[in-house]
Amino acid sequence: MHERGFSLIETLVALAVFSTASIGLLALNTQTVTHARALEERFLARTIAENRLVDAITNPEARTIGTRGGEDEQMDRAFQWTETIAATDRNGLVQITVDVTAPGQSQVLARASALMQISP
Repeated sequence: MHERGFSLIETLVALAVFSTASIGLLALNTQTVTHARALEERFLARTIAENRLVDAITNPEARTIGTRGGEDEQMDRAFQWTETIAATDRNGLVQITVDVTAPGQSQVLARASALMQISP
């Protein structure tokens, strides 16, 4: 006699295999979302760093040796930035560095730097 359909054991085994594969895909999806959010945060921080660097280069009043900082917002996310202008061993040449972090964090999300000639 030929049986038609699946037995209960075959169905349970198929469900177990499907469940195992689904759990793996769900974990992969969660990891992808986490990485995408981190990448977006770094991109926004990089935008702030580049904007602050351009401001330091183009605004003569902002070009004083030392460190200053502030907060900025991109896409409703807050970031803290620190701009350091330091003299180099060459006369009139300064290095401008901008670091961007998330509020309350010490990890630098983005850094932009440039050398600039200024008049003494």
